[in-house]
Parts: sequence; C-alpha cells; structure tokens
Amino acid sequence: MDLKNSETIVFYGCNPAWASAGSRTWNFMHNKKNGKTQFIVVGPSYNATAATFEAKWIRVRPGTDTAFLLGVAYEMLALDEAEGGIIDWDFLDKYTVGFDADHMPEGAKLNENFKDYVLGAYDDTPKDAEWASNICGTPVEDIRWYAGEMRKDKAVSILHSYAHARNKNAEDIPQLFMTIGCMGGHMGKPGHSCGAAYGTDAGNCGPALVTVGSAGLPPAPANECDLRLNGPTMWQSILTGKANNNADYYARRYTAADIRDVNVKMMYWDGDARLQTSPDLVNGIKVMRQLEFVCTNAQFLTTQARYSDIVLPVTTMWERIGGFSPYSNRESLFVYSQVTEPLYEAKDDVDICRGILEAMGMGEKADEIWPISKEQQFFNQLAGCKVINADGTDYVPLLTITQADIDERGVEGTPQEGVVDLKTFIEDGCYTVPRKEGDPYGFISYQDFIEDPENNPRPSASGKFEIYNDWKADTLNSMGYSPDGTFKPYPTYTVSPEGYETTFKDGIIGGEPGEYPFIVYNPHYLRRSHSVFDNCPWLRETWPNPVFLNKEDAKAKGIKTGDTVKVYNAHGAILRTASLTGIIMPGCVGVPHGSWIDYDDENQVDRGGADNVLCGPVISGMGVTGYNNYNCNYELYDGEPLVPDVEKPQRIIEL
Repeated sequence: MDLKNSETIVFYGCNPAWASAGSRTWNFMHNKKNGKTQFIVVGPSYNATAATFEAKWIRVRPGTDTAFLLGVAYEMLALDEAEGGIIDWDFLDKYTVGFDADHMPEGAKLNENFKDYVLGAYDDTPKDAEWASNICGTPVEDIRWYAGEMRKDKAVSILHSYAHARNKNAEDIPQLFMTIGCMGGHMGKPGHSCGAAYGTDAGNCGPALVTVGSAGLPPAPANECDLRLNGPTMWQSILTGKANNNADYYARRYTAADIRDVNVKMMYWDGDARLQTSPDLVNGIKVMRQLEFVCTNAQFLTTQARYSDIVLPVTTMWERIGGFSPYSNRESLFVYSQVTEPLYEAKDDVDICRGILEAMGMGEKADEIWPISKEQQFFNQLAGCKVINADGTDYVPLLTITQADIDERGVEGTPQEGVVDLKTFIEDGCYTVPRKEGDPYGFISYQDFIEDPENNPRPSASGKFEIYNDWKADTLNSMGYSPDGTFKPYPTYTVSPEGYETTFKDGIIGGEPGEYPFIVYNPHYLRRSHSVFDNCPWLRETWPNPVFLNKEDAKAKGIKTGDTVKVYNAHGAILRTASLTGIIMPGCVGVPHGSWIDYDDENQVDRGGADNVLCGPVISGMGVTGYNNYNCNYELYDGEPLVPDVEKPQRIIEL
C-alpha cells in the first residue's frame, strides 16, 4: 500500500518481471497505472522489467556498482552545494555516524570519513561522475541525473535484488547502497524506502499477516562439525586438501592462518543443486569422480544425481501428506495436498533418513528426531496457523477445526474456532488477508527508529546507521583473501581480481585488450527457477537459452543471431546459440543462469551452456561468491553446431 506513495522507484540490479514474476511484479503496476511514478532500472541491460515499466535505463557494467554509487554520492554533494535540496543533512545528523568528520563514532580507529574520501581528500582523486564513468561505463550525464533523482524532497524507493552483490569485490556494496539512501533520507517515511525487492518481499515487505504453525518436532541436534568451506573455493579445497575455515565469522574472526586440513571421502546431496549452481563446475565434477562415494536424494536426474554412485528417488509435493509453501507473501499462506501415493520406490526425505539411521544401527536416533507421525506434524502446522486480527494488534487462529476433522485425520488435537474452516482452506489451497486503503496492516521499514531513535535504536554499536564501521573493516581484512588494509570502515573502491580492469592486458583502463576482453554475467531466465525445470521440454521449446551478445561486438567478430558460439575463459568453455541485441552494454556477455551441464570431456566444452563452467574459484575480500563479473572471450564455433535444447533427449533413466 505504501509503495503507491513513491514518486521514484529504482530497480537496482533487479529484473522482477523475470525473477519475481506474478503478484510480486503486480505490486509495482499500481504505480505505473497512476502515470506519476518515475521508474529507473540500473544494470548492464535494458531488461524485461525496464520494458514493462518504461523505465529510464542507467547503464552500469557488471561488478562496477561501487564506482557508480561513489560517483552518485559525489554528484549529490555537488548538486546540493550548487542548488540545495538534495541531501537530507538533518537525517544524516540524527540517524547516522561516519558520513563526515563531525559525525564520527566514538572510539573510531581511523581519522577518515566517507565524505572526505568521496571528495578526494585522501588520494587526490575526487570520485566525480567522470571518474566513475571511466570504470562503470555509465554516461556522465546519467550519473548526474540519477544523483538528482535521489534528492531529499522526492519520495524515492531504492530497491535492489542481489545481482550487484554477486560479484567479486562487492563487499562494500551493502554499506554504500545504504549510504546513498541515508544521503537522501529515504528511510522510515511514507513513500521512501531503501532495501531489497527480492522474491516474496518484492514491493511488499514487513511482518507476515498470516503464519503457519509449528510441526511440533524437538529442536534439531547440534552439528558437531566446526568446519565450513568457502563456496567459490570449495572444490579447490577438496582437491588440495587445504581450506580456510569460514565456519562463523560473526562469532570470531578467521584469518589466513586458520587453514585446516580437509580430507573429504564422500558427498551426500539432499535438496539443493550445489554442484550445478556453484562456481568452478568443471572441478566440481572432477571432485565427484574422485570421491570414494557420492549419494544424492533427487526427484529427477539433476547434475548432482548424474555424477552420483547412488540416487535415492524422492517424492514430489504431490505424493506427500501435505505441507506449506515457503514462498508465500506477507498476506497469503499456501498449502498443498497429496494427490497420489508415492510412485515406484520414491520416499520422502524423512523416510530416507530414517532408513539410513536404522541401517547404521541408530534407529533410536530417528525416533528422537521425529517422535511424531508426519500426519500429526502436518495437523500441528494447520492447527497452529495464525492470522492478524481486525485492528492489527494481535493474531488469532486461522482455521476452524472440528472433532470430526481430528478423527478423520487420525491425529491428536483440540477443536478450535477460526476465520475459515479447515476443509475450505485445504480445497482452496490458500488464504489471503484482504487489504484496503487505510487498513492497520501497513508496514514501513525503520519507521519506529525514524520516529523515535532513542527508544528504537538500531542494533549497531552506535544505535544508528553506520557509514563508518570498524568491525566491518577488521572482519574483512582478517579473512586473508585480500592484502591487509584493503578495506576501510567506510565504503571505498577497490579493483576486482577479475572484472572490468582485467579485460585490459595491463589492467589499465583504455589499454590494449587482454586475452579475455569481455565481462560475462548470469541473468536469471524464465525457462527455469535457478536450475529447476531445465529438463522440461515445453519450457525448453519456449525459452531456447541463447547467449546474449551486444550486436556491435558480435558483428565485429562476424557473428550473427543463430550462430553457434564458443564462450571461454581461464576456467572453462561453453557452447551457445548467439542472440544479438542492442539492449546489452558493449563488452558484456549474458549467459542465462542455471542451464544443466552437458559436458563434452573429449573437447573440454559444455554443450549445455552452464554458466558456472565460466565462473572460477576467484575470490577476494571475504570470499564472496562472484558470479557476475568474470572475464571471457567468444568466437564463432567451427565444430558441429548445437541442436536446439528441446531436441536433446531428456535425462531419464529407463528401468
């Protein structure tokens, strides 16, 4: 409801029309209908969201968002000095620390601040629009225009997804994104916001108005393993037998000296797609082949299942007693029901775990973990569902449950009165809290802090938004992935180990192109959700999964739409059909995320177009998983052209 008050809505690194389709994107349509909202899309392509909302496209190369936002900060300062009305100085004074020398936190270790850094006081390099444009590729006039749109007297919602944080050297992005929001005072007020617009929270965040009950199981036993591998270097750690332990950097700082011996003998995969969706996929497959044993729970022959010794078939939601979708929204609760008995030998994950424990002679542990039946667990969830009351002050039972309902399910329980009867809820499959203008269910992030900061402090040391934070700098610098002192307590620009600068041979922007002169990034794609559904023929027919190339770049290489192209770098090579377009920045290559690998061992190339073949074990900072700013090159493929994905056989084992 409050989104309607926004005069400007920014989709930063966002494409909700693809990644948060349906009702989540519909939340923004109210603003388009009023015809008064300025939409802005920031990223390397004019995506479907930009087209849907007729947005102003602000071009930013993948992995260069820190430079862009620093340029925005500089130009906001310059505009404010020239004409006023841009920066909310009262907001910065009251709710933040570290913006300038007069607002440093108590006990600050460094006599530096964000404003003076941006103005060039420490390195004689003002972070102005010209400086930023040279790195991020955004026209100077667009940086200045964007800075003007962030002005304090406009109701601005600056909304991000995760693309700009899924880059190497993205560690300063969250703090810098927040800083821009603070400079305009875009927090805690109607029509103003600064935060995530992702998945279930796309344009509609806040406490859930309807909630699911507890299954009634005891807490899970503690995991006694204190070793956690860094995601991008996981396969390298297993291959080399050495790993930096990243178990819990919030509890204590891990340093380069925290190298642990790793001796992995087996891998057990359950409900994820870690092999397919982690960087360094080729080495991941190498690890799978060299381990003594690999077992996977799977519903389909996914990448993990394909490289396993044993695949345990798992039931789908349609074969289970029932349950709740974790992907609802704050106003809705979705429930699913069993429509068929488990097919063939499929079992659900709990029964598989029980069977393994019993085979290990630990059957009593299974009874400790799951002391009640699945039917009872599902009923407990149903009976415990709560919904907000009419005045928004408390929660009441959602479901009316009779003794007949309890007897029919063969469970233990107590009849209760609720808003909707159990049978109707199950048959409808959902319940949605009705909303209307002026209802008591609205939510504005940080509103309590903005209205009364003394009694509602932030959970930081200062109780405020920290534009300067020693803990952040100390933690990142201690990880051992970057030279000591790389990170400041405030956001700064650092060069990524792979990124725009390294597209040049000597690392100097504007110099001779390097071996891999393009940046490859991985947009989400409507054919699948991450890697889920990629084996579905109808979706393969509808969405062919090409590689997106800037048309001028491709024409210079003699490539046209429909050609088979080899995209390659130091980490691997893939084949894809070219799609030339004018809506992607020059120097950028878009490989859709999640395509199932079809690796040709003989020619060392993936014919499936898996994005993580091109993403390697390159890290810096705190070891962030960077998918979107690897270097690459591409060329017309001189071998057998690709057949359309829909014509390839499905991965099905005939028994």
